[in-house]
Amino acid sequence: MPRRRYRLVSDEDRDRIITRYEAGEDFLDTAAELRIPRTTAYEIIRKFVERGERRGRRPPVLDDEAKDFLVMLVEATPTITIRDFYHTLRQTFPGKPHVCNMTVSRALGGEHITLK
Repeated sequence: MPRRRYRLVSDEDRDRIITRYEAGEDFLDTAAELRIPRTTAYEIIRKFVERGERRGRRPPVLDDEAKDFLVMLVEATPTITIRDFYHTLRQTFPGKPHVCNMTVSRALGGEHITLK
């Protein structure tokens, strides 16, 4: 049996639902007009109330500063390994969240840098 594909809710639709909720109006009417399931609308509101999130997606783990640093490392030392990237990143930015080697590899792939 094929997996069910869920329709993603756009950021504009999320903002419409949250705006109606903040105004004290019935946000479920807006959800019905936008053809968004009630449970999804409740989940959007729950995340907004608990975390203040207006957007559905998580922020990226590696920000632009860390990605730029990784690109600079590649340009300076082309033979550097992913493990060395990881350790250098942790030493340079100790306050940033820890990431795994695969996250570093994906970030480099997004910058069109491939590894062999």
